[in-house]
Amino acid sequence: MRRLICLFLTIHFSLSCAHLNASPVKNTIYTGEQNAEISLDEMINSLPDKGVIVFGEIHNLNTHHEKHLLFLKRLHELKAKRIHVALEFLSYPDQKFVDDYLKGELSDQDFQTATGFGSDFPSYKPKILFPLTTGGQSFAINAPRSLSRQLARVGLEGLSEEEEKLLPPDFTLGNEEYYARFLEVMTGGSHPLPPAALERYFQAQSLWDDTMAWKVSEWQSKYPNDLIVIIVGDFHASYESGLPERLRARGVNDITTISQVQFFGLNTQQRTELLSPNGPYGVRADYIWTSSERVSP
Repeated sequence: MRRLICLFLTIHFSLSCAHLNASPVKNTIYTGEQNAEISLDEMINSLPDKGVIVFGEIHNLNTHHEKHLLFLKRLHELKAKRIHVALEFLSYPDQKFVDDYLKGELSDQDFQTATGFGSDFPSYKPKILFPLTTGGQSFAINAPRSLSRQLARVGLEGLSEEEEKLLPPDFTLGNEEYYARFLEVMTGGSHPLPPAALERYFQAQSLWDDTMAWKVSEWQSKYPNDLIVIIVGDFHASYESGLPERLRARGVNDITTISQVQFFGLNTQQRTELLSPNGPYGVRADYIWTSSERVSP
């Protein structure tokens, strides 16, 4: 249940593309609006010197983790800025453990135990530690996992008073476009969920976005001249709904979105649709970084 909706979305997307024929594809960065190829340095040089970068991923793609690190290192080289990393898979009550880990007061194992980080920790460890090289910090920004599970199980009306206190202030569900995207994915499989369950799951999905936006807004107010890179599942990051929409609603400024998409198993038309700024949901992101790695089962 740790990844709740994000894991479902990743698996669903992977399975839905598995039957298609694949062909080699370059790992290329495209501008979202113009659909033009651009280099990594050109993308970084076009970024603001402060603000928030929402950087998506498919969680079980090694190349996506590698690109995060490549981007972070080059971002620091070209911008010479203090960089903070905010992570979806760390719950905000665990910030003390993150701080202690960065100070070297917790071992890897103790940190994993304290935060409940799973077997994919090696993929995220370098990103958690990266801010140390820039004088920055890593931030735990998501809702407590127990709250996400409970919300998916009983819905907002079933939460206890203590559980409601863990919600972000003025908690708001995702907008209509986000809900439409959510339903498109969640109802596309062979095991449809009843409407009441879909609503609860969307509440849990929205909880992640609004909680992350709330915590990042707090961190940005503390470090207004720095760069904060949010590492998050790509569904949260794309099409300006989800996390970007909630960030703007909470007053976060200078937002740049980078969507990572995998082309393995997709035909030419499907690849074109993923990159097109004229699809039903508009521009996917400010920048789209493609890869062709097979998704692990």
